[in-house]
Amino acid sequence: MRIGVKLALSLVIPLVLVAAVIGYLYWQQSRAFLRTEFAREGRAIAMVVSVAAEDYLRDQKLEDLRQLAERVKGYERVQGLRLFDAAGRLTYQSNTLDPYPFQHVQALKQVLQDRMPRETRRMIGAQPAVGYIFPLVAPAGNLLGAVQVVQLESFMKEDASQALRFILILSLAMVVSTVLIVLLVTRASISRPIQDLVERFRQVGAREPPAWVQVRGDDELSRLASEFNGMCERLDAARRSLLEEQDERRIMEARLHHADRLAGLGRLAAGVAHEIGTPLNVIGGRAEALSRFVAGQEAPTRHVRITSRA
Repeated sequence: MRIGVKLALSLVIPLVLVAAVIGYLYWQQSRAFLRTEFAREGRAIAMVVSVAAEDYLRDQKLEDLRQLAERVKGYERVQGLRLFDAAGRLTYQSNTLDPYPFQHVQALKQVLQDRMPRETRRMIGAQPAVGYIFPLVAPAGNLLGAVQVVQLESFMKEDASQALRFILILSLAMVVSTVLIVLLVTRASISRPIQDLVERFRQVGAREPPAWVQVRGDDELSRLASEFNGMCERLDAARRSLLEEQDERRIMEARLHHADRLAGLGRLAAGVAHEIGTPLNVIGGRAEALSRFVAGQEAPTRHVRITSRA
């Protein structure tokens, strides 16, 4: 496994864990924020509806009140609304709430009694919903009744799901970009210089002339390249010294060989001189004895002299 892949994996695993923890915390915070905003929005809608309902009830504009209910029901997050009289009897209900009868009688009684808004929760089909019950009070202070706005929480879950998908996509993009950056950086800063060093080591191992590695920067690989270049310089100096010693040895061997040849020639000359000198000495001795024997005779004496001189 390449060093870049190992480094990428060693970074990806803790990065994924950190991204998962941060994403989970951010998702929880987003859910809490959405829940708060959802409740704030629901209360605001219920308050606006209650204020409008108080005006319509005061002016006896019931038809306008029903039209308001229909318009509010058209809002995508509102399932519908209910109107109650001062005795707690249901006087109007959106048709979208017909399959789901009102269940929170006790909460309604408390709202009519202390004139404080209440929140209720129930399931609308398979979706959770929140009901906001607000009292309806006339300007004179008499109780007109109450209104309930039912808001679906499924939209909040959809928003939370979208936030979660965004976190996952962002985390995945961050991990992928980190891996790519690590691979590119390690390839340029680690893998390629190491590959160059490996090639130079192979050249040195194959007894080829060493090629120096280019030193970039002042990191660990640069110091390793500097040490390698120093080793190559020492090896080159040792190689040159060895070649010079070999040349000197070859010159000395040639001189010794020449001297040996001269010595052999000297020995040969001495042997030849010895081999030739012995008969000549004998001839000289014989010529000297012969000269004494032919003393007084001119012709033989001349020949004996010529022989002894030779």
